[in-house]
Amino acid sequence: MRLLTSLIICILFINTAAAQNEIAERIQHEIDSLRAELATAKTDIERGKLYHGIARDFDNLDSLEYYELFAIDHASRANDYATCAASCYNIGYAHLIKEDFAGAIEFSNKSLGYAKHCDVEKVGLIQGRCYMQLANAYFYQGFQQTHNTYIDSAIMKQSEIGDTLEMITSYMILANNACSSGLYDVAIEHYATCERFSMALGDSINALICQIYICNVHLQRYIYNHSYEPLDEAMKAIHKAARVLDYVSEMDRNSYFSIINDLFAFYTNQAQCYLHMYQRTNDKAYIDSCETAVNYISRSKFTKEYLDSHSAEFYRILAYLELAKGNYQKAVDIVHKNLIVSDDDTTSVVASSNKYDILASAYEKLGRYRDALIAHKKWSDIVYKFVNDNQMRQAIEYKDKLRHDEAMRQVELENLRQLMEKQNKIERSRIIAVSMAAGLVLLVFIVIYILRSLNNKKRLNQQLSEKNTMLNEYNEEIMVQRDQLNAQNKQIFDSINYAKYIQTAAISSPNEVMRLFADSFVYYHPKDIVSGDWYRVGEFNGLRFVIVADCTGHGVPGALLSMLGISTLKEILAKSSREELRPATILNQMRQSIVTSLSDQHDAVYKAEDGMDISICIVDSENMQMLFGAANHDITIVRNGEATKYKGDRMPIGRYTTDYKPFTEQTIELQHGDMVYMYTDGVKDQHGKNGRKFLYKNQTALLCQMSNQPAAQQLQTLTQTIENFASAEEQTDDMTMLGFRI
Repeated sequence: MRLLTSLIICILFINTAAAQNEIAERIQHEIDSLRAELATAKTDIERGKLYHGIARDFDNLDSLEYYELFAIDHASRANDYATCAASCYNIGYAHLIKEDFAGAIEFSNKSLGYAKHCDVEKVGLIQGRCYMQLANAYFYQGFQQTHNTYIDSAIMKQSEIGDTLEMITSYMILANNACSSGLYDVAIEHYATCERFSMALGDSINALICQIYICNVHLQRYIYNHSYEPLDEAMKAIHKAARVLDYVSEMDRNSYFSIINDLFAFYTNQAQCYLHMYQRTNDKAYIDSCETAVNYISRSKFTKEYLDSHSAEFYRILAYLELAKGNYQKAVDIVHKNLIVSDDDTTSVVASSNKYDILASAYEKLGRYRDALIAHKKWSDIVYKFVNDNQMRQAIEYKDKLRHDEAMRQVELENLRQLMEKQNKIERSRIIAVSMAAGLVLLVFIVIYILRSLNNKKRLNQQLSEKNTMLNEYNEEIMVQRDQLNAQNKQIFDSINYAKYIQTAAISSPNEVMRLFADSFVYYHPKDIVSGDWYRVGEFNGLRFVIVADCTGHGVPGALLSMLGISTLKEILAKSSREELRPATILNQMRQSIVTSLSDQHDAVYKAEDGMDISICIVDSENMQMLFGAANHDITIVRNGEATKYKGDRMPIGRYTTDYKPFTEQTIELQHGDMVYMYTDGVKDQHGKNGRKFLYKNQTALLCQMSNQPAAQQLQTLTQTIENFASAEEQTDDMTMLGFRI
């Protein structure tokens, strides 16, 4: 609708009074010519087309309908269904303009009925417009679902005939409805589709308008959610719109004037983006950019009607700008002078709430605390009243919708009942005849079957008696073996469960991790009762260390190796000084101890792959540095939504080569807010429903997505993601991930 309004304004701006008189004279001349031809027309098909031509040139809706009815009368006699379809569509349009929605629906359906008898090439455009007309008629009556159904039908027909211009209008309506319903992702998708079609047609003006709408949707999402992502997307949309605007600005004056009112939305959105970015970053450069946008609005010549209807939005931005600049009294003056809104006007609840929000902030900065308190209370009252009124309105609308749906359902049920009654009368007589014949045949078979069954039953009973005796003997033997196996299994599981308690006591707990890092989480999921994964945290002379390890195998073998690794680590830490607390030193000592423990007396059974992969992080909060070293492990640090992977040495804690190379370590500079993730390979190697692994790239994408969330919420996101991915698939390995924020 905004695009249509802009085009109408453009036409009014271009045409002079002389040009309008010339058009009126030309239309009258055409009507006179058609009437002259009508006097000599000999066939109904000619008369139908002539009446249709005369009707199209009338601005008066009653006259249009009068002549179109004559066109339908003559065209239907000649089976000219294309003219009938076009005339019915025009009459439906006239009823829609007059808000006679029942008439609009009636004639639009008649048009579609005539169109069924024509080639698609002749009436495809009319069919698409009829669906749009029906969608609008139902929308204005509050039937949203029916509206959406006809919009989808319109798009299908427009796509079928390749009518891109009409498809742009349909998608724009869908986008506006989705936005008003709070379905922001759907709205953005439809606006993007409109922009793509507009660029394909070379319509840069409409593409610019779509970008302005996309920016507005992102701003609404930011206002409601207060997360950074929608604001960043709004800034991207504004920058893209600005590039298109540079191109449009070089076009002729008339084309530029056609979007003059949409430029108001562009610059107000731009000013709001800069204001929100200033509130987010406290960078005063954004204040200057906002002021530039506001100044452009002040200098531009928007239409008086448009500016009057949007003045509150402009002065609200201006008042917030003065607040950001520290001109608190000036912000108050703007509100009192220009934001004059009644508190009882529910249609202006946004303007009213903004008015008192600005006054409360300005009065507080000016030290007028009593006035600030009064303004804040009025703001609260307005918001509270709006929420209650909105909930009441939604309840009434929902009740009306239920009533309408129930009425439609009753109509459908009645139609179905009548149809079923007719079918039942026809089927009943046929079924009776067939049933009687089938019953006689069935009776004969039943008698024969009963006689044979009695003989078979007697024989089977004797065989079953013999087999039951044998089965009872087998069951007794199986029960004895089952009891023995249950006793053995219970003993084994009791031992493994007790081993679990021992292992749980040996590794650190999530509470220990949270004592060292307030914003942290631990995702620890063994494949079996006991685990080959383990982790330890601790604090040593002002340094905090975090260790995550993955031993060979899982279950009992992995758990035994993990206990060996934990005990070895404790011995090393007990003998280390602060200077010796370095990842490379710990890794070298652990490898020497593990290899010695496993190979001195057991070379015959010691496998080369037995050992463990391990990563060590030592955090020096005072110098904002972290020492990192690892054996066959990596870690990921996410900063501002971007992930950096740090790789460890590609050799394990265990037998590797005869010539062991010393482990290395890295010094990583940290920043406040960095999210450090340490993990084993269980997550990325987990199989999903399609048999594919989760993979490292998906793990990294997930970490970037959830890095800005609190740790507790990150744990929920990670757990839900893995459960959804794996579904009913069996866990393939122990899974461990530890995340902490600097």
